[in-house]
Amino acid sequence: MNKEQSVQPLDLGKPVFEWEAFDHHPYKRGWLWYVLFCGVLFGGSFWAVWDDPQWGWLVAVTFFVAAAVYFWSHRNGNESHNVRVFERGVFVGDKFVPREKIKGFW
Repeated sequence: MNKEQSVQPLDLGKPVFEWEAFDHHPYKRGWLWYVLFCGVLFGGSFWAVWDDPQWGWLVAVTFFVAAAVYFWSHRNGNESHNVRVFERGVFVGDKFVPREKIKGFW
């Protein structure tokens, strides 16, 4: 038996609706946001080192690591995904989620 013949086609049912969605809303940040972010970052780091010269550097490094993780996690998000809802499940891009596995609204 051929491999292509052994695979049963997936019966999704009737399409209900579909839309385009972003990973997260891509906010356009202005220069004031970046100035305030840098002010809080450098100000908090300076205060931590000034308040406790022996261990304040650890808090300062933590601030910079948190800022790096924030910018790394928000580097994308402008990609749109096609979300298609069928009677028996949901397609988000190429990934299918059966209706039985959906426990709540995301």
